[in-house]
Amino acid sequence: MKLKISHRAEEFFDLFQESTRNLRETTELLKDLIEDYQDVDLKVRRIRDREHEGDEVTHAIIRRLNTSFITPMDLLISLLTASNSIVGECFERIGVTAAKLTELAVIAENSGRPR
Repeated sequence: MKLKISHRAEEFFDLFQESTRNLRETTELLKDLIEDYQDVDLKVRRIRDREHEGDEVTHAIIRRLNTSFITPMDLLISLLTASNSIVGECFERIGVTAAKLTELAVIAENSGRPR
């Protein structure tokens, strides 16, 4: 693995912004699912796609960190990446919530009650 002496801080912050944008869009998808419980499978699939996109951004951050010589700035970025794992946890919880809502819809449908 080739180490770079330094990555531009902007590269990391661009990735943080991308992760934040993706999280915002994912929460909007979850909100839409909850408020308009139609096309559930499609909406859950879109949420899961966003979760995977979030994972890819996190992996890109980690790859850049792993190929960088650690400087004080890199240490700060590393700490910020720890908060990025919070973003990953948000994606995970949104995905689990969407899956549970799907399960509840199936149960309601099978019981003959309206959704």
